[in-house]
Amino acid sequence: MSQHIKDFNDGSVLEFDAGTFDAWCIYLKKTGRERYAPRDREYFSDLSELSGKHTSQQIYSDFVLIYEQTDVSLNSNTLDLIVKIVSKI
Repeated sequence: MSQHIKDFNDGSVLEFDAGTFDAWCIYLKKTGRERYAPRDREYFSDLSELSGKHTSQQIYSDFVLIYEQTDVSLNSNTLDLIVKIVSKI
């Protein structure tokens, strides 16, 4: 069963649910579109774009901070960390 993670200002919604090949997946539902699981290419493209605004070391450090707290469950501390990091952008 899908779990709501976050609503964004543009109307997009982030959800946590079972994936097609494992028990967990992050889905993005943009306004007027079906939800989908962003692929690594999309994530890394966004990280590459951010590297124009922030140092690659800062992006890597933030990525590692999040990764170290991530597991197969939704964790409010990890979500709070992500919000804190994003608020610096």
